[in-house]
Amino acid sequence: MTPEFSTAPTPSKSPRRASPRKSNLNTTAYRIFKLLHWLMETPLTVEALNERFYNDPLIGCRLSTDSIWLYINTLKLLGCEIERPKGKNNFCYRLLSHPFGLKLDDEAIETLARAKAYAETRFSIQEMLDLDLFFKEIIGDEARLEEFFARCRSHNYAAHQALIQQLTEWTALPAPPLLELTYFSASRGQVNCFLFVPHQLYYERGVLYLQGEHAEKEDLSILRVDRIQSAKIAENEPLRAQLANRADPPVVIYLLIPQEAFEPFNLHEEVIVRDEAPQPYLQLTIRSRDYFTLKQRLLERGQPFTVVSPLWFKAEMIETLQAMQRLYEDTVHERG
Repeated sequence: MTPEFSTAPTPSKSPRRASPRKSNLNTTAYRIFKLLHWLMETPLTVEALNERFYNDPLIGCRLSTDSIWLYINTLKLLGCEIERPKGKNNFCYRLLSHPFGLKLDDEAIETLARAKAYAETRFSIQEMLDLDLFFKEIIGDEARLEEFFARCRSHNYAAHQALIQQLTEWTALPAPPLLELTYFSASRGQVNCFLFVPHQLYYERGVLYLQGEHAEKEDLSILRVDRIQSAKIAENEPLRAQLANRADPPVVIYLLIPQEAFEPFNLHEEVIVRDEAPQPYLQLTIRSRDYFTLKQRLLERGQPFTVVSPLWFKAEMIETLQAMQRLYEDTVHERG
């Protein structure tokens, strides 16, 4: 059977009987507590809630819509803010805030944001995801949580854990499989379906990316994991082998004048110091097809550089810098 992952709701599991209830259990209170606990984890539809009620060993049955609404109202009376199901939230009950967590002011949120930024320089991908879950637990309030991720310029991956786990397993294989992905393209504003061989997952500045070979593109492709809507293995070994064994990456050579101590780009670059008059410089050689990341690394440093080869990449960098200059001039003109 072909392994598959999808963000769509999964079919119901086989029915099972509930375990005998303890005679001293207040079933109504227990149901309300479990409802709060589940909504603290993720937004849920009535159907998804009923699956959880049914599979809970101390409940073991599905509830009427009226009963669930009564429990929701009880939580609201206790101070919870819960959004009702509607089209914009995929017809889910969504817990926006509750009075049971820590009360964090703006200064505390900013401190947590700085802690997350520091952790990104040292933690692995899984450690960062675990840290996000920890922040979610201690912040509690949905609005404050969104503010926290906005301050971090980061993304909340709580709803993508199953996908991330599957991608982690696939990229760890000696021969990663050919995948059929459905992916939301922000630039085109539409969902695309294509074949893809994954190379690696990496976490950068609060965003998790999947790097690999796109069947319809020559360059190395980088996808945002939060925009992958589904992924499953595609059976096409010749195409998988072709994508996995594309030609060695070309050599990119550029010159850099460091203004301070040079920090590596982490692209396995070879660095040669050219101590020449009138201005010493570094010559960096990189074998990579990850031009997107290289372009980011060059632009974010704010240091003078010159691309030596390939010429098409040099022309692309010049075009990018000219476009940035025009944008800056237009912005200054509008403000003036």
